[in-house]
Amino acid sequence: MTEERSLDSVKVSIERVPVCTSILVSGLPEDATHDAILLYFESKRNSGGPVEGVEFVPKSGRAVVVFQDPGGL
Repeated sequence: MTEERSLDSVKVSIERVPVCTSILVSGLPEDATHDAILLYFESKRNSGGPVEGVEFVPKSGRAVVVFQDPGGL
């Protein structure tokens, strides 16, 4: 479903996209750990939610965090 609207005299298209349950995190410190990333993104204080998994290569500075529910994003 595509919808076209005007925004400041410019035509824009709005399309629904599939629901995503994962995010790419970059800029992690070199000493980050799998457990620290998991705890951070599950923390309600950080507006997180239940995490299904974390794909993380130490010292890469990047991780993919997969949430159980897209509401956790």
